[in-house]
This record gives sequence, C-alpha cells and structure tokens, in this order.
Amino acid sequence: MLKIQPQGYILRLFLELLIRHLYLDPGRPLFHHPVSSAEDFFRVVVQTRFRGQEELFPVELEADQVLCLEAAQGRVSTPMAQFMHGEVTLDKEIVAQHFEEFPEDIRDILVVDYVEQVTAQVVGVPKVVAFFSLCFQGHPFHIAPGHLWDQIGSENRGMERAGKPPQMHT
Repeated sequence: MLKIQPQGYILRLFLELLIRHLYLDPGRPLFHHPVSSAEDFFRVVVQTRFRGQEELFPVELEADQVLCLEAAQGRVSTPMAQFMHGEVTLDKEIVAQHFEEFPEDIRDILVVDYVEQVTAQVVGVPKVVAFFSLCFQGHPFHIAPGHLWDQIGSENRGMERAGKPPQMHT
C-alpha cells in the first residue's frame, strides 16, 4: 500500500489550477478534443498517450486513492493548507506564462509532457495513470488539520524528495 503523500495533494491543486488557466477558462481544446473539466483533460491525456499500455500502468482504486484523496468525515476529498493556495497559484502563474507563448499544437504537446514529468517525480512513473484517473474526478478540497502540514514543513515541504528545491517555483 502506498504511503499518503502530501506532495500528491499539492500536485493535484497545482495541476487543477494550471489546466483551468490554460484550457478551461479560455475554452481551448486539447489535441482538438473539447475540454470542459480537469477530468476531460486527463481523460484525453490517458487515451492519447497511454492507450495499449494499461498493463504497465495499473490502477488499483483503493490503494491508489491515497495519492491525492483522503476519506474524512464521511467524504472523499483532497486536503490542503490555507497557505498552500497562494504558493501554488504563484507557481501556476509562472509555468502558465511560459506555455502561453507557444502555438496551440506545440503547447498541447509540451504541457502534457510537463504534466507527465512532474507527476512522475511526485508519484512515480508506474502511478502516473492512476493519479490522472483517480485524482481528477471533481472531488472537493478541504482545509487540512495542522499535523498533516507539519509533515511537509519537516521535509522542506516535501519537494526535495521529488527533486525540487523547497521553493517549488517550477
């Protein structure tokens, strides 16, 4: 069973914000497929990039949900800290600005490559499809208790283990 990773919670928030900024708010398609939600975006990614490779990227529903979700008080949601939204929003702005400079078809390829790469750094290559498939199903976020975020602080916000400096400005 996978250990709960606060980095997965942060990554889900970051990717939700990035996809909203690049695709949902402007109403842009991905690889000429309409995208009206993060779930649509990741469905297109899995269908176009991982089709025929399902055995290499198994999804184990109950075991893999800990990558981004927590069952608390009778609901399934992603925990986050109040301070985290501002930091992740800054990261999203920096990354999105770079991608917006590319023509649409090139941007799509580079965005998906980037999303796959940062996800693999956080959850590991074998769990990329599980993260995409399970973490973007419209689950809400909730404010986490302090103890969860103390764990991140004690690990420099958990990013060194993923090859990132403490200030993640990706």
